Amino acid sequence: HAKLEQQERLRLEAEAAAAGVDDVEVVLMGGVETELPRAKQQRPQREDFPLDPALVAMLPLNFTRVRRGKKHVTKFDGLTTFLWAFTWVWRTNRDDLYRCMFIMGLECVDHYYTPVVTARIFEPVNIMRGTAADLWLRPLGLLCLAGLHLAEVELTYRFNLHLPTGGKFYAVAQMALVKHVMKLPAEKLDTMDKTKLVAMIQNDVQSLNDAIKASLVSVESAAILVILAYAAFLFNWQISLLLITTIPMQAYVMHVEFPKIAHAANVKDYRIKVFLSTAQEAFEKILSARLIHIGAFMKERIMGRGGEYKRAASRLKGAQLKMDYRTSLVETFGVMAVVMMGALYLRGGRLDSLGQVLALYRVAQQVNEKTGKLIQQARCLRISADSLSAVCGLINQRGPAPSEDGAIALNNYDVEFKGVRFRYGDRDKEDQGKRGGDVHGAGDVRRDVLCGVDLLVEEGAKVVVVGSSGAGKSTLLKVMTKLLEHRSGEITVGGLPFNRVDQSTVYSGQPQASFLFDLSIRDNIRVGAPESTTDQDVEEAARAASIIGTPDQAWMLPRGLDTPAGIEGSNLNVGAQQRVLLARTLCRNKPIILLDEPTSGQDVGNRTRIT
Repeated sequence: HAKLEQQERLRLEAEAAAAGVDDVEVVLMGGVETELPRAKQQRPQREDFPLDPALVAMLPLNFTRVRRGKKHVTKFDGLTTFLWAFTWVWRTNRDDLYRCMFIMGLECVDHYYTPVVTARIFEPVNIMRGTAADLWLRPLGLLCLAGLHLAEVELTYRFNLHLPTGGKFYAVAQMALVKHVMKLPAEKLDTMDKTKLVAMIQNDVQSLNDAIKASLVSVESAAILVILAYAAFLFNWQISLLLITTIPMQAYVMHVEFPKIAHAANVKDYRIKVFLSTAQEAFEKILSARLIHIGAFMKERIMGRGGEYKRAASRLKGAQLKMDYRTSLVETFGVMAVVMMGALYLRGGRLDSLGQVLALYRVAQQVNEKTGKLIQQARCLRISADSLSAVCGLINQRGPAPSEDGAIALNNYDVEFKGVRFRYGDRDKEDQGKRGGDVHGAGDVRRDVLCGVDLLVEEGAKVVVVGSSGAGKSTLLKVMTKLLEHRSGEITVGGLPFNRVDQSTVYSGQPQASFLFDLSIRDNIRVGAPESTTDQDVEEAARAASIIGTPDQAWMLPRGLDTPAGIEGSNLNVGAQQRVLLARTLCRNKPIILLDEPTSGQDVGNRTRIT
């Protein structure tokens, strides 16, 4: 085959020499004989290769800032593609390096500014015959815009890295809510589902964090959308109107779909809180459930709540996908309409080059992208509205009245109640009005637990409050310690209102429901005691509470006070746990000691020794 090609080449060169052509190059392509005289192989003029914005659309080059360990790195996107094109231009025609520099300047400006820049300088640039302004001022201007974009990227990166946004805001908000909950009165805390409270602090705060980010992104997207609309009008106002018509269509989709998404999100949040509450209840009572053989019932109950949560999450996902599908249809319609209209205008001569069509195509893409971001952020804001309501409702919960500044030293510790009234929950005024009752009449649904209590307890006295279950014994202690706010009346200590004294130095109490930490018994007794408390003080409190110096000390406390109490006191029986709590109260050495059924779990011997 090579020999035949050589013979054919010699024959063609001989024929060309006979015809008077001196310099001939013979090219054999796929069996087709072609001859190209070298004299006619002239390089095309520079005006045949104008700088067209079409080249801009072929090389997406952008850079972002990322953090790798302790270093801040600039990452280039599309750099490989650009280097490949740069190498290709270098090998084909070095004069086109000017064009590559121009394209690099355009692309470094990023997609936000590219449509505006190409709108201003879409005219072809004759590099060979252009003036100095054509060759240098425009690239320098583009590089200046690229520098502005670099500054924008850097500032945004530093803003997200250092200012209290993202995880920092999330953590700060959670800590603030936890501190607020710790200050709520017992009346409010008793009516709260603790699992739902934890879920609200976790999930609702996260939703608010997303909403704050969404608001910042929405402002940026709206500003860029205005710039893009201006850039589109610089090209062709008819096509720009066609592009902008997609915005009302997307707004209509938002108006129809947002209520469905918000409802589905609310149902999902409610279901997950119920599921977590049921699971926590089962975990706390799993041993008792096994004892009475109801483990299968509790498992079925948890699975039922989990199934409801799963279905709610699926409905929310379906609503979001449905909205995304409809908005994507509108976006596709807008882009295709712009491309088709641009092609018709290009064919009719109303647009100068294909680069203008591609620039309009890019504008359409960016408009749809920013509109889509606005839709996403609006959806996030709408979903987070209920989370904001829940968090604000928790914040608006009123805590106990703070102690006034300048606490006064007391001459005595006499405690006096003067006409103190208290009831759980707020009275339903509408129900009272319908029934025609007054504050203490038959129409009042919730009666006072404490009805005008008058009581004087002198310093040094020992008072035992007795009564039937639900008579208000524990409520009396909670009102005195300001865990509950009384509705009327006055409580004084040493002749002063209770909120005028430093409560932390006045009393120490032991409620019915308390807990032990996973520490030694010695450390559990020392918790909350002054820093000056010594081991001798701890041992005296333990002896007064019948923890040490009793017949059962040897087997109950094999290591003495250094015996671990276990998680929530699991290493001790109920009576021993109660005695440790009593020792903790006595170790604080306060003038007033309040005990709520401190010996209910004790045997006769320990009860006698304690009292």
